[in-house]
Amino acid sequence: MSIDTKFIGKIYPETHYEIGREKVKEFIRATKGEQFRYTEILPLTFPVVYASALLEAVLYDPDLNLNLKKLVHGDQEFIYHQTAKIGDTLTSRGFIENIFTKKGHDFVVFKVESYNEHQELVCTQKMTFVVRGGNDKDFSVSEKFALKLAAIAAKLNPIEKIIPAEESQPVYLQTSKTEYQMNVLIDKYMPQRYAGASGDFNAIHLDDTLGKNSGLGGYILHGMATMALAANLGVHFFGVAAVKSFKARFSKPVSPGDELSYFAKLIQNDSERKLEINAKDALGNSVLEFGYLDFC
Repeated sequence: MSIDTKFIGKIYPETHYEIGREKVKEFIRATKGEQFRYTEILPLTFPVVYASALLEAVLYDPDLNLNLKKLVHGDQEFIYHQTAKIGDTLTSRGFIENIFTKKGHDFVVFKVESYNEHQELVCTQKMTFVVRGGNDKDFSVSEKFALKLAAIAAKLNPIEKIIPAEESQPVYLQTSKTEYQMNVLIDKYMPQRYAGASGDFNAIHLDDTLGKNSGLGGYILHGMATMALAANLGVHFFGVAAVKSFKARFSKPVSPGDELSYFAKLIQNDSERKLEINAKDALGNSVLEFGYLDFC
């Protein structure tokens, strides 16, 4: 085990965040959301903003010494306990819930709980980070060869040719009584806009050379941005107020220039009502899976 399990249970200093209207607007723009769908209620994935200082603390923790060049966001879960609104000041507390190795990869599970001024639990987040190939190892010979191939592929599709943001807004479709779809193009500067809006400035989302050297073919979109896009699909058809939880797994990195299609199916019976969401790129590769938006 390259990340010592003695750090399981490690608690990080609490943080405080006042939710501002302009930051919420910035976040909606960065995630290609529909501004008119939100008034005082926050976007479903906005909790990453008021937990961003804690996220930075664990990713750059010198005790963990995470190899950020090999780290990706594996999956994310939100549980909404109370409604957070613009003007609220939230206190967030985070701790490492688990550290383990599976199939040669190292995993760190980080849990954040955020409370309002009345000490009511507002949102619980669980983030799973994956260090590909193990935290203490360099890329293997085969991985280094794959890096070269990814760099060549990136040159064949230069990001300079990518359609700008104003021409790449989502298109929504209802394909049946219980099925929905959203198509969206990831424009050249979406990773930069999302970094500024969310506070996640991990260099693999901003530095094209580092992205290539990390085996990603260039800089990539944040996994949380792909999840925010999935939330847009649910909010477009069902609104935001009645959601009690939202989770998803990030199965493949998304790059500027990728055309994504999100597919949602409403599952409803006597015991549950939820929207199952998955997303694929233009080649049919799954980029987001096991997405579930559960309604109250």
